Amino acid sequence: HPATKSSPEDSIRKCPEGQGSSQPKVSLIPPRAKDLYVNKTPKTVCQVTGLKNKTGFSILWKLDGVPVTGLLGDRKQESDRTYSVNSSLSISVNDWENKRKITCTVQYNNTQSEITKDIKNNKNGKETTGPSVYLFSPHQNELHQKEFVTLTCLVKGFCPKDVYVQWKQGKTNLTENLSLCTEPMRESDEENESYFLYSKLTVRKSDWDNKDTFYCTVYHEGLVIPIERRINKINVCPYTECNADDNTGKIGRA
Repeated sequence: HPATKSSPEDSIRKCPEGQGSSQPKVSLIPPRAKDLYVNKTPKTVCQVTGLKNKTGFSILWKLDGVPVTGLLGDRKQESDRTYSVNSSLSISVNDWENKRKITCTVQYNNTQSEITKDIKNNKNGKETTGPSVYLFSPHQNELHQKEFVTLTCLVKGFCPKDVYVQWKQGKTNLTENLSLCTEPMRESDEENESYFLYSKLTVRKSDWDNKDTFYCTVYHEGLVIPIERRINKINVCPYTECNADDNTGKIGRA
């Protein structure tokens, strides 16, 4: 689903005369919601594109100003004959939650020039809003005509746009290939920046008829705890009770 809201700061040391056209582009990508809240293995990625040469550069990391070691990925040649490379830095959940400053510095042109990017968690900032979550039962036409039926989870009103949706059948977490999730989309009718997405889960009609319970759980940095909605054939409660329009992170009723 990433990534979380951040506060980037950039600084660039001027290239030597005549080398400005070879300046690469550096992007610092914050941890994804899934890695932060589910896997508990967050990492930040420093993405470098537009390198003129395959060698003659270095990527340096700092955590609150202290040098740390990242993992350099493979160099890739692009269609314009420049090179791109990623470097990742593994951090702890506490590092991110405590808003420690992460710095990536890219030195190039044989270290004559450099670009620095900073990032840190901006949780509880004015632009951080947790989602509302709504879980919908299969359409009647599917129930009468299909071997499989579809459950739909609507996640809306969240910012930043990185979010993770996890489905369960009973107590079993379902693999991601069993569901389909749209990319977060901007809500055009909102003055403030917010996003929505749909996640759908296709299940056997026999499981639905057997009264299996299905869960849609949403993880987002604007939530104190994940929002969980649940539904089954015999316990499709009133819409306003199952799908309370809140973003507090409380677990919904069944």
